[in-house]
Amino acid sequence: MRSVSKKQPPGAQSRVTMRDIAEIAGVSRTTVSHALSGQGRVEASTRERIREIAKNVGFVPSPTALALKTGRTGVLAIVNATTGGTLEYFMLAASAASYEALEAGYTLALVPNESQETWVRQLPMDGAIVLDPLDDDPIMTVLRERGTPVVTIGDTPGDRRVQEPTVGIDRITGAHAVLDHLHQRGARHPALIIDQQQRRWIMETRYAYTEWMHRRDLEPIILDVPDQAPDEEVFTAVRGLVQHADVDAAYVPFGPMAAAVLAAIADLQLEVPRRFRIVSQEGIRARTGRPTLTALDDRPDEVARLAMHALIERLTDPGTAIQARLVQPSLIVRQTT
Repeated sequence: MRSVSKKQPPGAQSRVTMRDIAEIAGVSRTTVSHALSGQGRVEASTRERIREIAKNVGFVPSPTALALKTGRTGVLAIVNATTGGTLEYFMLAASAASYEALEAGYTLALVPNESQETWVRQLPMDGAIVLDPLDDDPIMTVLRERGTPVVTIGDTPGDRRVQEPTVGIDRITGAHAVLDHLHQRGARHPALIIDQQQRRWIMETRYAYTEWMHRRDLEPIILDVPDQAPDEEVFTAVRGLVQHADVDAAYVPFGPMAAAVLAAIADLQLEVPRRFRIVSQEGIRARTGRPTLTALDDRPDEVARLAMHALIERLTDPGTAIQARLVQPSLIVRQTT
């Protein structure tokens, strides 16, 4: 068995081939081809071993050859179904998903928010990750009509007879961690400031907050503010809430609202965190603003990494059982509590 050096330097004349990998792995060239392309039947352990060898020796499959052989495009898509949301969250997710895709020999396409349905209908792709789709989301309808393998970030929407693998955040545990922390820091009447959209993460957060309050015989105080509302609107709503309700803390799970919440609290001359405490979503504002914000880290990079892994698994082995995975968020304590 001959050896092949790892990661050949730029400009090297020789190129690692499937035949080389087959010799190292002690299998046929056909087995290598099936393991790397996702075709045929290859045991999971053998497939992983062959892919690890290919990675170590710096094998780069030809996208053109792969497309001709498999009928696949070598392209995977990531679609942000959320009309609001933060660009930072999406880019962290897209970066992690892209890394996983490239490692497996795929290219990741970011579908723009404009004309999403048209792009999703027309884009040549082998599979897609959809972030936070609504129930009966038109994006999901188009992908299902195409027969495109899908993994969702957020609960599987729509017809419960049609299921896709999903990766989500444990919102219940996360919200309880936030509220427990606020209570430990002296808050007795925390409010929830959140959007009304029927997205899974919003509904789960509202449920977790309401359940936590009821367990303590407290009346839930929920302020509904659209996630794309102007800062002035958020400012006015929060100021009115704090003035006319017995509120001494707020959980603001949509990060961009936090600045307007802080401005309203400052306008009422409530010292943070002695008189008022705030927890928001992890992001640049939470890390670098003044004051820095205690925040719940949704770990979008880890969620996207798992979602891409699940999607590639579906493409490699279509018979893989559909699974739901949950990522545990983490609380980062800073100046506002």
